[in-house]
Formats: sequence, structure tokens, C-alpha cells
Amino acid sequence: MLAIVMVAVSVLYVFAFDAGVLPFMDDDYLNSAANQGVEVPVPEVEEETEAETVITADLFTSSLPIRAGKLYGGIYDGELCGIVNIPVTPLGNIGDGFLDLRMGYIHKLDANGATVAVYSGEKGLPDVSVVFDKTELQNLRDGEGRVLFYADGNYFYLENNQLFTTQYDSANFDKGVNYYPSYLAGSNDSYTAFTEGGCWGVKNAEGRVIVPAKYRDVYGASEDRIVAVGASGGLYVYSTGGKLISGETAVYKIPEQAEDAVAAGNDLPVLGCYFYSGGLTRAYNSVGESVMLTADCREVVLPNGFDIVAYSDGVMLLKQVYTDKDGNQKDMYGYMSAGGEWIATPDYRAAHPFYEGLAAVCGADGKWGMIDTSGNVVIPAVFDRISDCQDGLILAYDQKQGNCILGKVAK
Repeated sequence: MLAIVMVAVSVLYVFAFDAGVLPFMDDDYLNSAANQGVEVPVPEVEEETEAETVITADLFTSSLPIRAGKLYGGIYDGELCGIVNIPVTPLGNIGDGFLDLRMGYIHKLDANGATVAVYSGEKGLPDVSVVFDKTELQNLRDGEGRVLFYADGNYFYLENNQLFTTQYDSANFDKGVNYYPSYLAGSNDSYTAFTEGGCWGVKNAEGRVIVPAKYRDVYGASEDRIVAVGASGGLYVYSTGGKLISGETAVYKIPEQAEDAVAAGNDLPVLGCYFYSGGLTRAYNSVGESVMLTADCREVVLPNGFDIVAYSDGVMLLKQVYTDKDGNQKDMYGYMSAGGEWIATPDYRAAHPFYEGLAAVCGADGKWGMIDTSGNVVIPAVFDRISDCQDGLILAYDQKQGNCILGKVAK
């Protein structure tokens, strides 16, 4: 009998010890032990953890405020801007078709890619198909940053569903790319392009020639620099005081294939060329490699093994090609600031340049989202596809939720 009792006590002791409390540990014992500096075992209590909520496209869009004001076309800043949800109801039934964004206008296309209707980004997404039937949308902006339409020898801009005539000066407004945001539009009135003998140069406000008329193209002043392109694509950089910074012999150029790509609608090979931003401009060296140049035309040293895909909003989009363990070549993308700091390490399987301070990025699972120029996630990577930001508009698609329209607004 005694043996049975001893076994029971032993079992109770072991059980209690595992729990961190022994039978004799009443309040008096614990207080005495504490006073005598005796270490008393404290039971470990497992904390209950809440199940992590998986963010999906519908959860994200439903968490956004509904658009109530004007869209913002400037560079996104998380402290000054926010993302809103724009109901697709005004677009009617999309069916098997899809949406496309062109110069800030939403095109509703059928399954074969033919345009069914066009909608403005103004509040309520008004149908402007009639305007598109009468005019041709241009990849251009006037001095006020407004998108241009062309018909019968005249340029127009659209506002409140009405067309208004506007002036367009290709010599001073051309940015060398098919799409550029409104904040890059316009020209510097202090410096004006002029032509002489079929070539281009630049004069200052007093009429003094600061870039001689011997170039195929000249571009507007930016950050006290003017970029000119010679007959064979050679790149020349002048100060706004008239000094030739790059030297008489062109070391860098804009290759013909890059310009041909722009003509075909692909801006990536020249995005960041022709003007300075963040103290840098983009060019190509003698062996055809894309490089970044400082204000005094020195090459920026970049990490080994990376190629420049584009440069916009003061951020370089870099690509690294590597071979995985199975011998397959893979591309990884990351973003580096003009100051040479990674704002997003090369962890993306696909990525777009920055437009209006936002860049579309694709994670390892093939889902798309957006980051800002500080590398912060603005739109989580939960969509099957997402557009670049144009005039404050973003189109996204999720197989479960369907088409979504997001907007960038100032707070």
C-alpha cells in the first residue's frame, strides 16, 4: 500500500514540476523563497497567436476609400498621397474583353483587342468615345502638361468632355519618349530651340546662342544642363551657360536601335536619356552598354553584373541575369537611387520603371503590386496584372475579382 502511495506522489511531483509548480509551493513558501533569493521555476505560458490575415485583391480594394476628388498626376509621396478605389460601374459590362490605359485614358477593348469605348479619368469616368472618333490621341503634351489630340492640322486638349485648341512646339516640348508624365511637360522659357541650315541649337532669353545650331536634336534645359544629339547619335552635354561639358568628340551616344524602339512604342531603351534628373542622365558607351552620367559627364559606378533597364523619377531599374541550380537563365530586378543606394534589392522576377513615383513589381509567385521611390509597398502584390500609373490612374486585374481601377490622390 505504501509503495502505491509513493508512486502516486512521485507521479504527481513529476507532473507538477513539468508545470512549474510543486505541491508544497503555497503562497507562504513562495514568499519565503523570494525573500531568501531562491530561484523558483516559472511556468511557460504559450501565447495565443492570431491567424495571419492573407491579403487578397478584393480585401485590398475593399479597404480603400472610394474616390471623392481629383486624381493627382505628380510624384507619389506616402505622406502626401493616398490610393483610392474607383468603381468600374460607369464602364458597363466588360465581358470577355479587357481594359487598357493610354495617356491616362481608359480603353475598353473586346476579346480581339478592338476598342469598344474610351473613358476619361475625370470624376465619374465619362465616356469620351465621340472625341476619339473625331481626333487622334497623341503621345504628346502641351506646355501645361495636358494630353494632346490631333485633327485637321491642329492640336487639342480635352477638358470636361470638350476639345480646346492648344499650341504644340515639338522643338521645345519633345522629351524623346512616347509617354512621359505631366510634370515633365512644358519648356523652360529661358532657353529656346532654334533651327539654322536644317540643324538645331539653343538660345537663352537674351538671344545669345549657347548651343550652336549643328545638331540633329536638342532637348529642353534640365538641372542647368542641355542635351543635344549629333547626326550619328553622338551625345553632347552643355551647361546652360554655354560650356560644352562632354567634349568635342562624342564619347557616348543614343544608338539607332534604341531610337527605333521608341518609334515602335517601346520607351525602355531611352527612358532617362535626353534630360537630367537627380543629377544624372542616361546614355550608351562605345560598346553599346547603358550607363549613367553625372553632371560633368563621368560614368556612375554600378554593381557588377547589373544592366540598366531604365531611369525615371531619380531611380534606376537594374536587371541581373543569373543561372539557377538547374542551369536555367533567370532575370531578377531591383531599384537603385540616383545616390547609389538600393531602395529595393533585386528580388523581383519582373519590374517596370517608375512613373509618377510608382513602379509595378512582380514577386516570385507571379503576382503584381506597386512600390514608391523609397521602396515602400503602396499596392500589395496580389494582382495578376497591373498597369503603370498614368495621370493618377492605375488599372489592375485579378482573376477572382476581375478588373479594378485605382487612383492616386493628394491627401
